[in-house]
This record gives sequence, C-alpha cells and structure tokens, in this order.
Amino acid sequence: MFVIFGFLQKTLIKLIFTDQINGTTNVLYTKHLILAIPQYPLKVLSEKTDFFEEDLKQDIDSVIAQPAYKLFLGYERPWWKDLGLEYGRSDTDLPIREVFYATVKANSPKIEHQNNLNSFILASYHRGFNQAMSFWQPLIEGKPYLGTKNPFSNSTGLDGLWATKNMVLAVQDQLKELHQIEHIPQPYIAVFKDWSAKPFGGGFHFWKTHIKPWEVAKRLRRPKQNENVYLCGEAYAASEQTWVEGALKTTELMLQENFKLEKPEWLSQSYKLD
Repeated sequence: MFVIFGFLQKTLIKLIFTDQINGTTNVLYTKHLILAIPQYPLKVLSEKTDFFEEDLKQDIDSVIAQPAYKLFLGYERPWWKDLGLEYGRSDTDLPIREVFYATVKANSPKIEHQNNLNSFILASYHRGFNQAMSFWQPLIEGKPYLGTKNPFSNSTGLDGLWATKNMVLAVQDQLKELHQIEHIPQPYIAVFKDWSAKPFGGGFHFWKTHIKPWEVAKRLRRPKQNENVYLCGEAYAASEQTWVEGALKTTELMLQENFKLEKPEWLSQSYKLD
C-alpha cells in the first residue's frame, strides 16, 4: 500500500491510497493528517510528496532504527512450572537473549481451543545485539514449523509468521541449555516476527549522537506551522523513546499543542510528558 498526499486550496489535504496488489486507487480528503508511523514508512512517504523538504528529512533521519526479533512458542502444558517458574523472564548470553513465561488459566471462557492453549513463552526476544542477529538471520528462510495438534495450522491470518523448523530446533536446544534440563516437549505452534522487515523498518529507535531530542521532537509534532500535518509515535519521543509510553507521550503533546485539548482527568497534572 502506497500513500501520497498533497494540499488542495490550503484547506484540504488530498490523500491517494494505492493498493499495489490489485492496482486499485482511492482518494480521500481531510482537514488534518496525523502520521503515527515510524521512521522507515516516513522515509518512503517523503519520496512521494513535496511536503518533506530537506530540513524535515534531516529531522526524520535523526534516529537510528534498531533490529528486533520475537519468537513465540506454544506448549500443551507449562513445562517451566516443573522448575518452580511461574512467570517473569530469564536473561542469557545465548542467542535467544531473553525468555518470558506466560500461562493461560485453565477453562477460561474467553479462550478457544482450551486444551491446546495452556501455556506459551516468548522464547526469544533479541533486539540490537549483532551477534544474536547474525545467528538467527540464516534460520529465517526454510520450511515452516507447523507444530503438533496446531489448531491454527490452516489460518491465513498467520501466513508469513510461521517460524522455520531450523529456528525451532535451535531455540529448543537453547531453552534446554538455559534451564539445564535434558527434555522439553515439542511446541504445538511457533510464530516469528522480524520487526526490521518492511513496512516497519525496525523494532524501536534511538536518537543519534549530538541530536537535541527535545528540539527535534517538538518540531516533528507539527513540522510546518501553516499546514495541518502532525507526527507522533515512539520513534521521535523526547523521553521514553523505544517504549509505548513514548508513543503515548508524543501523541498527548501533539493533541494538546495543536488541538487545544485539555489533559485528561485520569492523567496526573504532575506527570511529565516531555
């Protein structure tokens, strides 16, 4: 999906949406445009419209996108409870880096396939570690691991997210090494997400050295004072960058500064947004 926008009589913003798969195009008009997207799609968009002048492109380029992978495994039972682990996380210098544990309450009325959804772990969360990245990159390509008794094996919603067989084999070996056990049951499902791939371009962002985040972040919330185009999101948060909190802070500041909205009642008056 490509989006191009331009200005019409200084009152409306024209948006052109092009579906690259079927070639269809839709045109919409709006008085205000909020771009709640990270650096990579902003860079793509900057090549499609003349709104992004050189100084704005430099501000957009003031952060560095960081790679991040996540690998989730689902098990028919929470085997880590045998080790006295209920929830929380483990850290390691193995390529899996971080492991998070979770267990679904049995017989929950909100959960389908209850017999097969008793537990899962974020089996690998690697972010910005070059050694870990180089380990997993060759394993991304290959035959998908569809698991055993996988209730979602025919789900098109998970297409492109299946972990490969080699990836699951590697992570199972590392989980055994991390927990110092000889056997771990086979997962019934394994899904993998590379946040570095398009259209995201990175899992999170860091400011470049010598950049003054408080100045750049404020400029980007409304790049041109005479145009109703606004930016917000984690990538350009002056504080709490890389976190959801940063995205929420930039959004709240953008709304207060440009739409004259009052701070919501549930947000403490002493809470610092920048």
